[in-house]
Amino acid sequence: MVKQQQQQLELLLAAVTEKSAEIRRTHPGGFFPELDVVSEVLLLTVGWALLFIVLRFFVFSKLSYDFNNRLVSVIHCLVVFPLALQTLNWSDPLGNVGGISTNKEGRILEISSAYFIYDLIGCTLDASTRDISMSVHHIVSLLGMGWGLFSHTDGNELVVCLALVEISNPCMHTREFIKEFGLTGTAVEMANNLLFAATFTVARVVFGPILTYKTIASTKPPLPIKIGAGALQVVSTYWWYLVARMVYYKVVKGRGRKAKKT
Repeated sequence: MVKQQQQQLELLLAAVTEKSAEIRRTHPGGFFPELDVVSEVLLLTVGWALLFIVLRFFVFSKLSYDFNNRLVSVIHCLVVFPLALQTLNWSDPLGNVGGISTNKEGRILEISSAYFIYDLIGCTLDASTRDISMSVHHIVSLLGMGWGLFSHTDGNELVVCLALVEISNPCMHTREFIKEFGLTGTAVEMANNLLFAATFTVARVVFGPILTYKTIASTKPPLPIKIGAGALQVVSTYWWYLVARMVYYKVVKGRGRKAKKT
């Protein structure tokens, strides 16, 4: 009886190994074939940390920790967003929801997983950048991308989600750059705030719910991916409320105060 169970277990392990090898052969992922996913993500995480160290201590040493950390975030966006656009099938951007990930999608998930690990640690280390909603966002994102990396599936919806998340990030971080350079109250700040609100609204409120619906309605994605999609949409909706409130106070009420002064 024990011998029979051992043979069944060996057959099961052999089948799992063969299936994993087949996925690897058909859809190879990663930058270094000799490394596994965990090693590659850790190596890339070190890379993001080294980039921050170079910026913080050698390039912009006179500027704040937060400035340099946000600059790394902008660089991540400038790398990932164009790569994400290249992976999309523009005739049907969400046509492979829950399907096998492509090589390009796997690489994007590795780059972004490493960045999110770096940023989660970096924001935790500095008291001025700690934010509970941001930490929740990062953890949920990492769980989703981790699933995509280890299962080699769901790359389509995960990469589209990254694109929607990243499109408004440069403007978001520029808001803090403007404060650091003393440009608060200028036309530059006003233009950036409006562009940030517009890109955030289009990405998170217009296209975000479509992605969430497609992910939840499809029979292919597993339950954790569906839960993650719903959770990120809830966080995005809360952030949109904060963005809308910011625009109201800075643009609508700001103009009202100026009119009274004149």
